[in-house]
Amino acid sequence: MKEFRVFKLIINAIIGFCNKLYKLNSFYRRLIVICFDLTLIPIAWKLSFWIFNVPSEFDWMIFVSAPITICIYFFTGQYKGLMRYISSNDFYFISLRDLLSIICIASLSLLFTNDLLSFTTLVQLLILTSFFITIYRLIIRDYIYKLNYKNINKEEKKNVVIYGAGVGGARLADSL
Repeated sequence: MKEFRVFKLIINAIIGFCNKLYKLNSFYRRLIVICFDLTLIPIAWKLSFWIFNVPSEFDWMIFVSAPITICIYFFTGQYKGLMRYISSNDFYFISLRDLLSIICIASLSLLFTNDLLSFTTLVQLLILTSFFITIYRLIIRDYIYKLNYKNINKEEKKNVVIYGAGVGGARLADSL
């Protein structure tokens, strides 16, 4: 029973923290997303290295992966969009950006060490980094949606009548 109270306290603290984050302006929210990326990208690399028993001579890639990937994300427009509008297309773009970052890091490996990770490790890196980045963004998007839905008062909603508009009215009704 005591563990349940501790768990509930932790969940309430996280929800309170997320509520405060939701009220921040877009610059700080993007900064927080970058911090999440800086944390999750090396975790995905380390997990992949651990699963495939990659030799310790490649550990430098873990430390290089986050800055290179963040730069690629930044210059390819990953941080321009709003989190609440993330869609399945964004998963493909994240995967392409991760592929570009893995190619850059593999090129650095060939350039400086004349050694390269196996193809299966590189593919798993692509899958893990894309999965981690996409999943946490979807969780944040769903939480933002939940906050927005919760904040809409029924009294503030206005009913709209569309009369005699034909096909244009049907399209307008679908978009509303």
